[in-house]
Amino acid sequence: MVVGHEGLQNIWGLSERFLPSWVNRTALSEEEFEVEAAQRAIRALGTASPCEIHYYFVRGRYQNLKKAVERLQKESAIHRISVKELGWQGRAIHPR
Repeated sequence: MVVGHEGLQNIWGLSERFLPSWVNRTALSEEEFEVEAAQRAIRALGTASPCEIHYYFVRGRYQNLKKAVERLQKESAIHRISVKELGWQGRAIHPR
């Protein structure tokens, strides 16, 4: 992870040595990671299409984004919206 900067260069270090003790270090399965990443992206963007989610947080690392979004919708962690006037069809929104 990046632990500092020297001019325009990143200073890298092992996360075990630099993360605070309160940071959750639980290893996630690929499915859990995708669900968490999709939820963070939607929360940050406000509303998002699958393409926007795909490139926001983990930049194309999703193996099955559709399944992750469906799981979040089933758990009521997100909702789907459509706004004809804006051309939004089936965008995801995070209920705050």
